[in-house]
Amino acid sequence: MHSSLYLTTVLLSTLTHAIPTPPSIPSLLPLLSSISTLHHLSIDASHSIDIGNTSPPPSSLQPVPSGMKLQYAAIGLGTQNYTCTSPSSTASAEGARATLYDATAVLRTVAGANKLSEELSQQVSCHADARNAVAGLPQLGQHYFTIDGVPSFDLSAVGKFLSAKKVGTADAPSTACSGRDGGAAVAWLFLEDDGKGCSKDLKAVYRVNTAGGSPDAENPCEGVEEGGVVTRDYSAQYMFYA
Repeated sequence: MHSSLYLTTVLLSTLTHAIPTPPSIPSLLPLLSSISTLHHLSIDASHSIDIGNTSPPPSSLQPVPSGMKLQYAAIGLGTQNYTCTSPSSTASAEGARATLYDATAVLRTVAGANKLSEELSQQVSCHADARNAVAGLPQLGQHYFTIDGVPSFDLSAVGKFLSAKKVGTADAPSTACSGRDGGAAVAWLFLEDDGKGCSKDLKAVYRVNTAGGSPDAENPCEGVEEGGVVTRDYSAQYMFYA
């Protein structure tokens, strides 16, 4: 699906200060909204840092479990999917499908830099096209739900996999961007390995800095046939731990 997606509105000026311990991850979405700008920064490799102890942005989600380290940061672009039993029914969540783009290297360099282009500190429009934001990033893998409704993360580029279960949820901030289709930002989540023995080298993932993805607040199934599917574009930042 080639619909435009929206990025979260976040100021990157906080990146110009020293990172606390443990640090909170900045939103990579606005930072990645201009890969061309990043290319002109010429950030020295000496600014590279160990991101292992990086924590997700502040929220009511539970903290990173003791002993776990951040392994990968990714940008997910895709759709949240909903089913309708009739045109007048509510929309029931059916899972999501998204391509994951590897932003780990960007986080390692930019989070450790003391100087950033003032242009990167500007507030990013909610109306930016997320496909442009990930144009310079390699694909890390896919996020999907199995036929049994299990949220799965296949990081095929690095040979890792997470078969997950939802453990915690928090409403997206009121400032989060809606989708072009009008859908509000979906919730932030914390998911852990479901213990079924399918995961490989991953134990947990946070979904944060979401934009779009929710069904219409009123009449979400209007015009949809019985058993039909409603899709809503969304973007999110995923943080994988092991």
